[in-house]
Amino acid sequence: YELGRAAASYELPGKLREISGIAAIDAHTLACLQDERGALYLFDLATGKRGRAIEFGPRGDFEGLATDGTTFWVLRSDGVVMRVESGFDERRLRVVARGALTAQQHEFEGLAWDPITQSLLVAPKTPLGGKPNEGLRRLYRVDPETLEQHPEPFVTIELARVHEAAEQLGVSRKEREKRLRLRFAEVAVHPTTGELWLLSGVDRLLLVVGRDGAVRGMHFSSKKQQPQPEARG
Repeated sequence: YELGRAAASYELPGKLREISGIAAIDAHTLACLQDERGALYLFDLATGKRGRAIEFGPRGDFEGLATDGTTFWVLRSDGVVMRVESGFDERRLRVVARGALTAQQHEFEGLAWDPITQSLLVAPKTPLGGKPNEGLRRLYRVDPETLEQHPEPFVTIELARVHEAAEQLGVSRKEREKRLRLRFAEVAVHPTTGELWLLSGVDRLLLVVGRDGAVRGMHFSSKKQQPQPEARG
């Protein structure tokens, strides 16, 4: 991957200025979750145009979106997970189940479908107990049917190991201390390797880890490549 060079770029309409989650429906169609409106927007990568919006509920602070190809799951920042019926012939989707995460985090943003375990993966934005200096980052599994969170962490990432990997890549100590906060905003599962790709927006860092928590790669983006939508007018 040439992560410093985009394969394609798209200018999105104003309603999609702040996308908080995306999920691929097929090879050329993305479902986009807008941060505040309870709706999915379809976006065609082939034409670069936005399709219609399909509503599923009232406004809220929506952060994560996942699909297994037939069903959608939506994650709110307060830890509520919703299973949403698909069916793009309808004008409106229906929330058919809700569940609340029980991890001792305060903010939740990353959500992904894991085809290997047939479950949802959640990457909390804040460390356990909300302690910024806590040295571990934990990812959890959620049952896609009951929406219950598995009590034990699925993957645990040691902040010290991430620092070691960054040092081996030539990242200075000052830069490591400044940028490696690991407040995950998104998680995805690589379709071939099964590795976990984690985005820490505040660090502008894409971190790749194995299912054992070992660091497999990392890439820092520039402010131009990865601007913060909330900071733009």
